[in-house]
Amino acid sequence: MMTDEKNRLETEEFAELLSKLEDQAAKDFIYGVVKGMVLSMELTKVQPAQDEDSESHTLGKAS
Repeated sequence: MMTDEKNRLETEEFAELLSKLEDQAAKDFIYGVVKGMVLSMELTKVQPAQDEDSESHTLGKAS
């Protein structure tokens, strides 16, 4: 009887710990996705200016 109670408590503790780890993993994943989106937006903000310059030079040379 004592062993069953101990096993149940250990299982509950393990389940709680696993839940916390899953929550943290989900937060880390969401943080990573958002950070990636922000970096992507920052890069695309810089990129069009460079593309326009390179296109205008290319068009200028072609004509």
